[in-house]
Amino acid sequence: MFKALGLRTKMLVSVCLVVLVSYAVTLTYITMNATVMAQKNAEKTAQEIAVQYGGEIQSKLNQVMYIARTVAQVFEGMKNSKNTPSRDDINEIMKQTLERNPEIIGIVTLWEPNALDGKDDQYKNAPGYDATGRFVPYWHRGNGPIEVQPVVNFDNEFWYKIPRDTGKPILTNPYVYQVAGKDVLMASLNVPIKHQGKFLGLAGLDFTLEAFAKLNETVTPLGTGYGFIIANDGSIVAHPRKEIVGKTVK
Repeated sequence: MFKALGLRTKMLVSVCLVVLVSYAVTLTYITMNATVMAQKNAEKTAQEIAVQYGGEIQSKLNQVMYIARTVAQVFEGMKNSKNTPSRDDINEIMKQTLERNPEIIGIVTLWEPNALDGKDDQYKNAPGYDATGRFVPYWHRGNGPIEVQPVVNFDNEFWYKIPRDTGKPILTNPYVYQVAGKDVLMASLNVPIKHQGKFLGLAGLDFTLEAFAKLNETVTPLGTGYGFIIANDGSIVAHPRKEIVGKTVK
């Protein structure tokens, strides 16, 4: 996500998606020298396949949403308990979540000042923290091993402000980011953390869209057709021509 903050500042800021809003799916099929009836049949087939694969894409997004919501709920539960939440315990949960879910590139939790345990002053400039001492770790797959680093200068970023100001999750449009020297098409999902209705912070995931590309490869209608997936901002998520993936349809 970050080469510290590079990832999230590169996110497209044009669209805020609420929970369970899926990417729009468009499947285009080319037929040569077809009759009018054949064209109608092809269109019907395309619509049926679009519905089928659209449902599968929605299912994959729901899986990511489930993980993000579960992590946020666990952190809320720790905050609501009688015992002061342990930063080490939360870090361990994040690390294990990343290790067990290969489709996730990074996992983050960002807390308002002193909202977690009231101990920000004790962590100022400590390893894994910045000068504020806020609990803002980002665990990610760097150039191989899993790494952690603090997130900085994020309070005015759209992906933080929207969960904070609306109390709703945000799902970003796709973007390309380099992971271990390779360009990876990704998206991010952030879920607010609350206590008695008050916003305390968020838990978020950066996840690869590679599974969508593999799903798209199985789409071969009429034996000669192909499919491609387009996000609601017009960016291409999956296409047989790999060189145009991540670009925007105009």
